[in-house]
Amino acid sequence: MTQNIYSIFSAHIPDRPHQVAAIVEGHQLTYSELGHQVEALSHSFAQLGIRTGDHLGILLPNSIEYVVIMLVAAKMGLVMVPLNMSLGTSAIARAFSRAGVRHCIAWHGRADELRPVPEMQEAVPGHWIVLGEEVSDCHNYASLLTNGQGRALVIPVDVSAPYILTMTSGSTGDPKPIMLSQATKIARANSAVHLYGITSKDITLAATPLYHSLAERLVLIPLLTGGTAVVMAGYTTTKWLELTNQHQVSFTILVSSQVKQLLDAFKAGASVPPSLRCLVSSSERLPNPVKQELLNVLPCDFHECYGTSEIAIATNLQGSAPPEKWTSVGLPVPGAQVAILRKNGQIADAGEEGEIICKTQMLFSGYYGRDDATRQSMWGDYFRTGDLGKFDRDGYLYFLGRDKETIITGGINVYPRDVEEVLLRHGAVAECAVVPFEDARLGEVVAAVLVGNLNLPADLRPLQRLCAKELADYQQPRKIFHVKQLPRNPMGKVAKRQLTEDIKSLTPVWSQ
Repeated sequence: MTQNIYSIFSAHIPDRPHQVAAIVEGHQLTYSELGHQVEALSHSFAQLGIRTGDHLGILLPNSIEYVVIMLVAAKMGLVMVPLNMSLGTSAIARAFSRAGVRHCIAWHGRADELRPVPEMQEAVPGHWIVLGEEVSDCHNYASLLTNGQGRALVIPVDVSAPYILTMTSGSTGDPKPIMLSQATKIARANSAVHLYGITSKDITLAATPLYHSLAERLVLIPLLTGGTAVVMAGYTTTKWLELTNQHQVSFTILVSSQVKQLLDAFKAGASVPPSLRCLVSSSERLPNPVKQELLNVLPCDFHECYGTSEIAIATNLQGSAPPEKWTSVGLPVPGAQVAILRKNGQIADAGEEGEIICKTQMLFSGYYGRDDATRQSMWGDYFRTGDLGKFDRDGYLYFLGRDKETIITGGINVYPRDVEEVLLRHGAVAECAVVPFEDARLGEVVAAVLVGNLNLPADLRPLQRLCAKELADYQQPRKIFHVKQLPRNPMGKVAKRQLTEDIKSLTPVWSQ
């Protein structure tokens, strides 16, 4: 039988019982302690009647208990359904119902609030388990951990069955749970190990919420390789630097917004932690000026990756790539076949724009309960990302933006990324986002939303001259807004749909 995640982890225990396996905000467990807690909690779950295949809703902050639960689910063949615990009641109930949740593990404050609500009682028909304070009619996690005892459970687990159902970003209105099996999670961890040269000596830092696949991967990689996982309860640049130095972190993957904040800290005088061997940026492509500054200050390996929750990493750009390739998102990773799909359903040639599709061993198992959506997301064995891109003749992939974010002005497509790249060349523009703005004549026009210490309106003139020089007429921003910050989702991506709505109530600093 193929090894599951827990059996791979537990095989390390005899060789390194006293090595620290996981650290979260001052709480740490050695390999032996973590294994013991997994066995104890598994016994208590079994006594409660929680069985292989049961779907387990999770509403928790990043914590050491979260790491234990991930391994318990792997050992018992449970299906985790982790959500952002700050979501509203209706959104949680809707997502849990769609994902077939039976039991729920929650922070005591949320459980106390949610459990009495009728729609939540329907969404979670089984047990509630709480962390923190006691909650009426709920099982306490600490008590289950203390009372769970007995001989090690031997539970046959199908590693191709769902292990985690993770919600598509921004899909709380109509959730599409992404099914990820243990086999897929192991494949994704192994891919990162080979891509970034990770070994048992590495100490890996996870700086994003554990309800997202990135942080889950950064916990599983060290546990599967015999390393150490460090998990942040919540990200701040100061805390990241402190933890990286304190625990001698050598490897991490950050979302691009965190990388930008780190660069600001380095430019302000903060030292790059000497233990850092490899830093990877994900989520959104870094602007070229940021990438260039980053490579100038980083003494360690730097990579930038492109992918989605459904396919994990599809391409990787090494910091050592020629500077003329820095506007790309790199080359396909081993085991992934990436192509560009024309609108006519044929594969595009180099230089042609189209939809990015990917065939990979790290592919998701489909959307739970949504066979229709799964079929629509596939082109044969290739996943349709919904992203626009093109390849150059050297095989480097260039990301042009989300297909649904494409602005159609007077019947001509405008890719926001093309405009954003130009706007970011203005020294006073720290961040920007380009979104559509309704127009009676053209249907949509290009709206630029800027963040930075702009001297308005004086700074607009050189900005407009820059756009006039670098962009076609149809790409020119017709509305310019200035805001303090861009709205972002929990993974740091700009929430463009929200931004499109927000600017309807704002007065532009310039309009044509």
